Amino acid sequence: MGRGRQKAKQTKVARELKYRSLSTDFASLEEELRTSSNNIPPAYADLASYIWKSFQHDQQGLPLLVHTDAQYGPDDAFYEAVGRYSLFHTCNTWANNALKSCGQRACLWTAFDEGIFYQYRSEN
Repeated sequence: MGRGRQKAKQTKVARELKYRSLSTDFASLEEELRTSSNNIPPAYADLASYIWKSFQHDQQGLPLLVHTDAQYGPDDAFYEAVGRYSLFHTCNTWANNALKSCGQRACLWTAFDEGIFYQYRSEN
C-alpha cells in the first residue's frame, strides 16, 4: 500500500473511532471535513452539513436521541429531526433533498425511492 493510501486509511480509521458513537460531535466533524487538507470533496462536506442541520439539538448542541427499543441492527440510533414526516415529506424526500444539497443528481420532488434511483440508472 502506498504511503498516501496508508495515511488516508489511518485518517479514516481515526475519524471512525472519534466520531462513531452516540455522543458524536457532528459540528466538529463538519468543521474537520471543511478544513481538512485530505482533499475531501466539498460535496461531501455539504452533505455532512445537510445531515447535521436535519437534527434537532439539545442545549449542548448535540442531536436529540430518541430512546426506543426499535432497531434494525445492533448499531442503530434514532434522532429527533427538524420538520415532520408526512405523505408529502417522506424519508425519500429527505434523501432527495440531501442529494440536492451536495450538487448530486436528484428529482425535483419525490415521495418514493423510484424517482431517486431513476436518476442513477446507467442510461441517464
